[in-house]
Amino acid sequence: MITVLNDVGPRVAAFEASGEVTGEEYKRIVVPHIDNIAKQHDKVSFLLLLNTDIGNYDLSAWMKDIGVGFKYFSQWDRLAVVSDQDWLNKLSEVMGYVIPGNVKSFKRSELTQAKEWVSG
Repeated sequence: MITVLNDVGPRVAAFEASGEVTGEEYKRIVVPHIDNIAKQHDKVSFLLLLNTDIGNYDLSAWMKDIGVGFKYFSQWDRLAVVSDQDWLNKLSEVMGYVIPGNVKSFKRSELTQAKEWVSG
């Protein structure tokens, strides 16, 4: 399940993933939220609080995630991944060399710092 986190800056699309995550949720929740922010701001930041195993994303969710990433490729500013999965945090930081903007990973206990950083 994907839910929107609203306690971040106005140009930040922030979400919490828990349980199973589907492409339908991306289509219904994530994409419109990012679209709305991108229409209002030149740069968009993104935060994902991952309270589920990445294996709980279905293929359709992965495809929607990749599509959103490319759609706003030149607009990304700061991207924060918040997870206690060390391998995912390392992968996220490596992806920072491939995509524009700044990418940083945080532990779930550092959620407040992640929100401050991504909103900055």
